[in-house]
Order: sequence, then C-alpha cells, then structure tokens
Amino acid sequence: MNIVDYYTNNTVEQEFDEEFYNKEYSIPDEFYGPDCMKFQISERQRLFFHFLLFGRKFGLNRNLAEKNKKAREWQREENRLKGGEKKFDSSTTDNSFSTYMNIVDYFKENAVEHDFDEEFYNKEYSIPDEFYGPDCMKFQISERKRLFYHYILFGKRFGLAKNQMEKLKKIEERRREESRLRGRDIEPDLSELEKYFSV
Repeated sequence: MNIVDYYTNNTVEQEFDEEFYNKEYSIPDEFYGPDCMKFQISERQRLFFHFLLFGRKFGLNRNLAEKNKKAREWQREENRLKGGEKKFDSSTTDNSFSTYMNIVDYFKENAVEHDFDEEFYNKEYSIPDEFYGPDCMKFQISERKRLFYHYILFGKRFGLAKNQMEKLKKIEERRREESRLRGRDIEPDLSELEKYFSV
C-alpha cells in the first residue's frame, strides 16, 4: 500500500530513531516527500516507511543500539569462525554461518569469483585489517582472497555489492520498487550504467 494508506491504521515503532536513520542512510527527499507535505505526514513517519519497504529487507538499522548490537554479533561470529567448524557447503542457500570453515581451509577448495572487485568492495565497505589480516599474512593469503572471504561470510547475507555494476543494479531495483509502490511506472535511469560501460 502507499504511505497515506499505511498510516491510516499504523504508527511508527517506538524504537525507531529517525535522526539516526537519515544520518546513516541519507534517504532522499524524493522518497514520498511531496506526498508527505500534501497529506501532513511527518518526517519521522516518512523515514519509518522507508525502513518498512527497504530497511528490513536490506538489513538497515533502526537505531544506534541496533547497529552496535549487530557489530558485536559480527565480531563474536567472526571470532567463532576463526576456530574453524563445519565444512563449507556451497549448495547452502540460507547463508548459515555454521556451514563455513576457516579462511585457510576455505581457499583449499574454493576460488574467488571472477567478478569480485576487491578495490571496490574495500573502498565501499572499509573492511578492517583485523578481519583475518594476521592469518592472511601468516599463510600468504592475498588481500583479494581476504576481502572475498568477508563477502562470503557477511556480504551475501547483508546484501553488499561485490562490484560497481551490482551496486548500480541494486540502486535501480530499489528505484523501480519505490516507483511501483508509489503507483507509477517510470523509465529506468540508465545514465549511471552508461557511464560505467563507457569507462
């Protein structure tokens, strides 16, 4: 349903922090801005509606406490995985952390996907050196493999893009979905994709 219909029978979750959410993800005014002005829908309601449509799907955080909690979970899971547990099963579809072996064993049986862009990935998501850095130096595992292993463990699960093209496709998918939910079909903006191909 659209934003007007939604708030006929629903309210914003109490724990949603609109200031944090907008600062963290920079939601454009074009996302229901005109409709919110017309129907006197608050900025808090507008941003929460964005969270409902996209935030939950793409793992965005509602507030700082939720962000910090996820960071702690990632750290605990990373520490657990460093011990190496079950054998990696590439057929798994649920991205369950328990299916992964440690980085050394992983690359004995697997290779980096050819379309993974390590420079883009690290620039986009700033993967800390603490993520298997010492192990990679010890076992002569390349930076490309280290970053790809982060993508395997976390990137896929949280919807991170592995290259610029994938990022642009995700942006276009979100834009089309926003347009569909607003009840109007528009032509996709291919300017960014054209620039990418023209390089």
